[in-house]
Amino acid sequence: MRTLVLVGVVTLTAAGAVRGQEQSGASSPAHQRLDYFVGTWNGVGEQMPHSPGGAAEKFVGTMSCIKFAGGFHVVCSLEGTMGAKEFREMATFGYDGEEKAYTWYDIDNTGMNGLGRGSLERGTWTYVFEMKAGGQPVRLKVALAEQSPTTFLNTAELSVNGKPWEPVVKATFNRTK
Repeated sequence: MRTLVLVGVVTLTAAGAVRGQEQSGASSPAHQRLDYFVGTWNGVGEQMPHSPGGAAEKFVGTMSCIKFAGGFHVVCSLEGTMGAKEFREMATFGYDGEEKAYTWYDIDNTGMNGLGRGSLERGTWTYVFEMKAGGQPVRLKVALAEQSPTTFLNTAELSVNGKPWEPVVKATFNRTK
């Protein structure tokens, strides 16, 4: 057991050293742009009736985001309800300088997890997650459109097995602090 722990620590340390060379120790303007999300946000919206959940349901929640040590990531925790069900989500936003793409790693209390890759154009962050559901390829496209320094619109669309994009969620988030 000690050997496994030691191997894990050495591996993580070596990986950190390599990443440290790539990052040069200071966050880039692309990393700093993620600061837009730092703070506390209240969100309201709805899941569309034809979404995988099956029914139109209201969403209400609070998202708290902090800058992670080092300045390369923003970590967010979302708590709320979707209809009568509690909803919890954790997200880590970053920027991959090698790929020149924004990243979003997400987990939630329904068992969903995934890595989205995206871009930022004219105040809209667009991420695409690729996964499988029921053995079929699924693509989820999420857009976070800055409406002002204190408001963004969150929309999501789903494509199953290459079919056309279908809207699944629309919500507005307002910064409270």
